[in-house]
Amino acid sequence: MPTDQEARLRTARHYDEAYYRGQYGAVMEDELNYTLLSLYWRDALFIRNGLDTKAKVLDFGCGVGQVSAALPDTVCFDVSPVALAELRRRGRVVKERREDIPPESFDYLLSSHSLEHSSSPYQDLEEFHQYLRPDGQIVLVLPVETHLRPALQPDWNQHLQAWTFQTITNMLVSTGWKPMHQSMIYGPYMLRTLGKRWAAERTIRVASLLGRLRRGGASMLTIARIV
Repeated sequence: MPTDQEARLRTARHYDEAYYRGQYGAVMEDELNYTLLSLYWRDALFIRNGLDTKAKVLDFGCGVGQVSAALPDTVCFDVSPVALAELRRRGRVVKERREDIPPESFDYLLSSHSLEHSSSPYQDLEEFHQYLRPDGQIVLVLPVETHLRPALQPDWNQHLQAWTFQTITNMLVSTGWKPMHQSMIYGPYMLRTLGKRWAAERTIRVASLLGRLRRGGASMLTIARIV
């Protein structure tokens, strides 16, 4: 497994400030958007699936942290200097070295749109065990790969891995996890526009419904527990 320093150098090269500004600029620079997205993800991942929103969460590979920002007891881990600077600016609890993550301390490990960027996903899934309490669960969100044309150049997303529900289940089982639930999640539609007019709760409900009807921004959700 690469050292933290090696991981930092690789991440800085592939996922630099231009990458983050291109992918997440609208989130980083717009507080309303950031807040509404955090509430949307709390609803889509935790509330709808009966998970405790007040439990202790490790957001592993968290990026700029919008997925877990509405969960009150969260520790963020990332190796990107750009992400770490943004997280600290927002006052988030941050760990930037794997060895600094306290073992057996978390009820949930959240990995949202992160594992596809890892050069060692099998080892990561094995390692995730050590951070969770004995009854802990992983909440894993992965992209649905739709660009299947031949490609001889890297794209902007810079994904290193791709899965189906079946193949991520195979990998989870082989690394000591028992999948409990899988479903498609669709991104919210008109979230910011509605959020300027309505209260947050109504905005999340309507934008989520519109997103499911539109079926855009699809992600694969898998919830698994330690065997």
